[in-house]
Amino acid sequence: MTKCCSSCKASLHVDAFGTNRSEADGLNPYCRTCAGVNARLARMRRLVQIRVHGHVKVSEKVCNACRRTLPIDAFGGAADQRDGHRATCVACVRIRESAQRQARPRRLEPAPLPDIHLGVAVLTAQDFRREPMVGLPGGVDPATGRRFVVLR
Repeated sequence: MTKCCSSCKASLHVDAFGTNRSEADGLNPYCRTCAGVNARLARMRRLVQIRVHGHVKVSEKVCNACRRTLPIDAFGGAADQRDGHRATCVACVRIRESAQRQARPRRLEPAPLPDIHLGVAVLTAQDFRREPMVGLPGGVDPATGRRFVVLR
């Protein structure tokens, strides 16, 4: 099965085209060779624009969250941004992350330790079922019916 490249007008096998879900046939309109050339040209155009307009050395930037103009050092690094810095200042990022941490559900507190009286831990039957203490000295208190374990 063949397809015609929109750039070089060559009729090539469909394996020479990349995928593009937005196209009707599911294939990129340009062959892989032309797509690579176009990408390199676009990258070169961006670099020329950056060098001509002086966007390489930015000394200050506007934060997207607080809308303040801050020195570039107030922004964290981001490799995917054109200027190499995040769009939000470090202070706003910390505030947002703190709010997210406070919004998270808290972990349950650990169960309180059993009552300890003169070296004897008094446990309920429920505690004993949850964490059986096999082989430890102890027994059942006849007055209360609670199990106990002697701690050493």
